[in-house]
Amino acid sequence: MKKTLYILMFISLGFISCKTDDPVDDIKQKLPKGTGTIQDPYLIYTVQDLKNYRDSINLANKRWNNKSFKLVNDLDFINETDWMPIGIPTDFNNMNAFAGNFDGNNKKIGNIKIGNETTPFPMTYAGVFGYVKDATIQNLTVDWKCINTTTYKEYVGYLMPGANGGIVAYLDGGTIKNCSSSGKITGKIAGGIAGYSKGEIVNCTSGVKVNSVNMISFSNSGFAGGIVGLNEGNVSNCTSTGDIMASAQEDDAWLQEIFAGGIAGYLSDGVIVNSSSEGKVTSDNINNSSSYAGGILGYQSSGVVCNCFSKGDILAKSNKWRYSYSGGVVGYGLDTIQNCYSISNVKSVSNSTAYTGGISTYGKIITNNLALNKSLISVSNSTCNIYRISLVMYRNQLQVKENYARVEAANYGTSETSLSAQTDFTDKLIHGGELTDTPVNLLNNFIASNKSVNRITLRKWVVKPGVNNGLPIFE
Repeated sequence: MKKTLYILMFISLGFISCKTDDPVDDIKQKLPKGTGTIQDPYLIYTVQDLKNYRDSINLANKRWNNKSFKLVNDLDFINETDWMPIGIPTDFNNMNAFAGNFDGNNKKIGNIKIGNETTPFPMTYAGVFGYVKDATIQNLTVDWKCINTTTYKEYVGYLMPGANGGIVAYLDGGTIKNCSSSGKITGKIAGGIAGYSKGEIVNCTSGVKVNSVNMISFSNSGFAGGIVGLNEGNVSNCTSTGDIMASAQEDDAWLQEIFAGGIAGYLSDGVIVNSSSEGKVTSDNINNSSSYAGGILGYQSSGVVCNCFSKGDILAKSNKWRYSYSGGVVGYGLDTIQNCYSISNVKSVSNSTAYTGGISTYGKIITNNLALNKSLISVSNSTCNIYRISLVMYRNQLQVKENYARVEAANYGTSETSLSAQTDFTDKLIHGGELTDTPVNLLNNFIASNKSVNRITLRKWVVKPGVNNGLPIFE
């Protein structure tokens, strides 16, 4: 009888431990039960649940592809060490991505950190999620104590540039929606919601103080954006209220341009629609290269900026003999800017040539924009250029029309030694005309005949007493 009892006890203890030879299965057993479907997601109750799930994804992401997860409680990381993101790269051929669905359930992750303000942490992709592939992340709020990482990591003889984001570091397809972030983020490619995006960012807000610190790396450039640092996807219905800063940390000939934007530092394809920026935007380059700053976008390589507005002060500064570009909406534009307005103070400073634009310094297709800027200032030891709207590339009259500016928007600039600012405002092709209607009517008239951009419906505008100094906001 005793022998039988011992055998039963040994068997039951074996079942309790459930130890396997597969580390992924061992971690999976620690997670709360669920089947991983949209209807029956894996539930995350505690910080340890999230860490267990993270560890399993980072060991073998394919085991979790297309699975669904849901946060049940607020999570406080106050007593935790540096966070390792969900989804990490190990080399160029082995990218352990998060490729499922994560529902934050309107819960908050607080006091989370990677590095500190004085000591960066060595990490390539830093965020709650690191590398994300064709996934959906929604309904999540994150309050960062700090993200501060080194700017790249070497993999098998290659340099992989680093990206830091309040929600996702690198969004390689997929969607981030209904998310918000706050705190401070420092990195080479840095954004309040995503560092680098090739997907969709929708209905997100950021109060993050974003700082891109440019050092020698694969791309030789620095990107800072209130929502996304470097964007190749779509951003819509987003708001940034934090201050944005791009700076060059080292005086080195290899370092190139730096880009700062209230929504995105750099746009290459895709669109930015129905979005606004309220914080200060600054690009300060100590190296022998150019600096770009814009209320919505720092640099527009291609893509569309439509139905947006900016409010915060904007400054582009180049400290050596290179150019600086500062614009109320776009710092330097090479594509389409439509139905936007800016009330920002815009300033450009350079030892060489300083460009300042109420909407953009350059542009190709610029229609129905309103330069309501408080001041436009250009400072240079050589040449100053100021445009109430923009210096329009190619001067194609069919593509540049119906732009408006207040007469008092122009402050002709100052210089310590010389001033060569554009002061002829008779050419409406370059500068735009005076307002012919109220700003809200001018913006809504455009929407009446242009309902959407990239299948994204344009939001209407409204004026509310006591809000935004009587200027338009989204309905």
